[in-house]
Amino acid sequence: MDAEPALICGLADRPGSLDEALEWAHGMAELAPLTVGYSKRVLNEVFEPELDDSVAKELVAAFEACWASDDFAEGRLSRVEKRSPVFRGR
Repeated sequence: MDAEPALICGLADRPGSLDEALEWAHGMAELAPLTVGYSKRVLNEVFEPELDDSVAKELVAAFEACWASDDFAEGRLSRVEKRSPVFRGR
């Protein structure tokens, strides 16, 4: 499949070369893993026909865990220190 049909039907997010794709993937790999995992879970759960109360509570707990994580503290500290963060998924 060519790039344009893949974009139209949602199989691709953006066009580009292999080098651009690798650069984008590298940037995503540097993101905070707890936050990425939470975001993916929310997107998968919220668009279900009904959001079960127990799942909603789990999502709230996961959100709070992100904000209480060492990664969150690292993100804030790295910003103050004007450096790239080093996330560990904790």
